[in-house]
Amino acid sequence: MAASARYHGQAGRGLLTLANPYVTTTIEIQGSPSIMYVKPGTGGETPQMPTGGGRFETRVYVLEITTEFHSLRAQSRQIERYRRWHQALVTELHKWFEGRTG
Repeated sequence: MAASARYHGQAGRGLLTLANPYVTTTIEIQGSPSIMYVKPGTGGETPQMPTGGGRFETRVYVLEITTEFHSLRAQSRQIERYRRWHQALVTELHKWFEGRTG
């Protein structure tokens, strides 16, 4: 079976689902209604644009990752590969959203 036929994904507003025969992972990004206009690292400086709006805009997001390992595949020799993949995915997403890549 070709790889493209074995894996599928689904995306919606702030929601991404990745699924294969071993695991289904859903990633949901939830925004916060609060916005801060403080320049990062200054402790409170809020520089303005010439048009009067804030130069910097910081928003807080919540990243929720839900994973379901399918019970019919629990004893498979391949399950550890999928567990490592899932852990790497979560680690890299955390680094990316925290701004510490590479």
